[in-house]
Amino acid sequence: MTRIQKKPPPNWFAAFAIEPTAAMRAWLDTIAENAPLGVVFFKPMDLHITVAFFGALSSEQVPVLLQTIGKIAFSPFSIEFGETRALPSRKRFSALTLTLGKGRDKVTKMMGELESNLLALVGKRSRRSPLPHMTFARPKKRSDGEILSWLDQLNPPDCSVIIREITMYTRSDNRRQSLFKRVN
Repeated sequence: MTRIQKKPPPNWFAAFAIEPTAAMRAWLDTIAENAPLGVVFFKPMDLHITVAFFGALSSEQVPVLLQTIGKIAFSPFSIEFGETRALPSRKRFSALTLTLGKGRDKVTKMMGELESNLLALVGKRSRRSPLPHMTFARPKKRSDGEILSWLDQLNPPDCSVIIREITMYTRSDNRRQSLFKRVN
């Protein structure tokens, strides 16, 4: 008997879309060359800073969020990165991230204001304080000391990137091409 695998329900989130520069792409290419086995890198088009994670949404909730996000007055701005960090903790991490340097206070404030309002629209509430970061890779397995040692030796990219918009994301239909799909 053949088992039919169901696709997982689409998870939705709102995020600041990152526009990677040539320097950012070069940094990702360089660190990928020396990465330990088991590190899966995000494609440049998948880079973002999550504002609010919604999980599964009903077909009625998505248009409400899209309309609300479309009305947000937003002016593009640049950010720079701080340090590398394993999240949610060094003991049990599932994301390899860059914290923010320049622009951190602005992004933190915006995240705090937007997250609670967006989550309230779909009957959810935040479970944590805003922690602005950009995930650039994930480990295939939960925790690995070799990955942490490699991460600790990385210097953040010496460049700024532009945040052009806040948009909705969901799971991509073709995960080999990109992990996420932007929905406007």
